[in-house]
Amino acid sequence: MNNARNTWVYGLDSIRFVLATIVLIGHSGFIPDYELGPNPSIIAMAVKLTLANAFVGIAAVIGFFVISGFVIHFPYRNGKPLHVYEFYSKRLLRIVLPLLVMFLLCWMFKLKVPFVVWSLYCEIIYYLFYPLLYRYLVSTPKNIDIFIVGSIMLALLAIGWFTNDFSVLLQHKVKETANFHTPNHLLNWIFGFPAWLMGVRIAVHFDKIANSDTAFKKVVLLRVLIWLVAMTCSVLRFHFAVSYKITFIPAFSYLCYLWIATEISYYTAHRPIRWLENGGKWSYSIYLFHMIFVDLYLHLIQPERVFAHILKLIIVLAFCYAMYLLVERPSHQLIKRIKLR
Repeated sequence: MNNARNTWVYGLDSIRFVLATIVLIGHSGFIPDYELGPNPSIIAMAVKLTLANAFVGIAAVIGFFVISGFVIHFPYRNGKPLHVYEFYSKRLLRIVLPLLVMFLLCWMFKLKVPFVVWSLYCEIIYYLFYPLLYRYLVSTPKNIDIFIVGSIMLALLAIGWFTNDFSVLLQHKVKETANFHTPNHLLNWIFGFPAWLMGVRIAVHFDKIANSDTAFKKVVLLRVLIWLVAMTCSVLRFHFAVSYKITFIPAFSYLCYLWIATEISYYTAHRPIRWLENGGKWSYSIYLFHMIFVDLYLHLIQPERVFAHILKLIIVLAFCYAMYLLVERPSHQLIKRIKLR
């Protein structure tokens, strides 16, 4: 079975749904923290460490960046003309219209704007850059490797110049270890850019990737590896003062690139799981609105038992799906009607 199309590859929505769910679980407090008794066993400490780092939201965001880069360049990989105004209007409206509704909900319920918006601002900047990138890739696709190397160098320079991540590591100041993103939204796009460009690289080499025979064992191996490495990065960030920026650029980003490329290769010849694929259609609504509904739920109920936490996830997912029906899907329908030149 050949799942490849000129504008889409099946399986990507399944990955998006999984990534969005990881972000939701990581932010919802579904895995409660608990204190170990005196003289805990190694097994007890290992279990707690695993549970505390099992759902690394920022690792999922890196996966989103890789997929985004692939999706943006995939339709244009063979030199299809890029109509800039149509591209900008469709891609930006796809993000901005639901984002405006999220801002409105925050204002109505007097909530803080969820910090996840930093990655959406990065996406907007990448979309603005893409027409310029397109010009160089159409003429010489191998230019993507130059852009990736340059973006990694730029990101490392930005870490050294604008953050104290390296000094915190050298002085082992665990409590001062920073997140991947910073309060400066004009700076964050630099840190995610290598991962996004790696996604573009998958699109550049799509024909080769699609024609390779990928065994399911390799897919499973990379899935397990990406999860274990994400957990390791989380442990390093919270216990050894190694920030996500240091571990993710370029090491974890490159591993995400290998994983997503392998998934794409596999799903060009195999059917994805239908319910996962359908769930991916509203993954943006999960990512964008989940913190609002988590905050509202926690304001009304303080779940203490496992059932209450499961109920919280179900309710939040239900509200996110409602936002997909009310906001995201109508936005897509509007965007499809745009035919600018």
